[in-house]
Amino acid sequence: MFYDRKNNIIISKLPKNSIGSDGQFYINFDSADNINLWADHGYFSIRTDSPAKPSDAYEEEILKRQVTIDYPYADVIRVWKQVIDSTEI
Repeated sequence: MFYDRKNNIIISKLPKNSIGSDGQFYINFDSADNINLWADHGYFSIRTDSPAKPSDAYEEEILKRQVTIDYPYADVIRVWKQVIDSTEI
């Protein structure tokens, strides 16, 4: 999993192409294996992601998500809210 700093989202796969903050274009980005290259382009490898989703009865409150960047890693703290009564599942 990766944190896309440009779009402030969590992604499971890197894009094929990327333009870094320095304007450098990188092709076949998803096949690169250099964690520092990913971070240079704004994609930080998620080191910790907690707490885990309690069940399907919950969804993340994305606006309350806390992301700490520790180059080249991101640590994510999520807040979950119940959206379905667990007795309905």
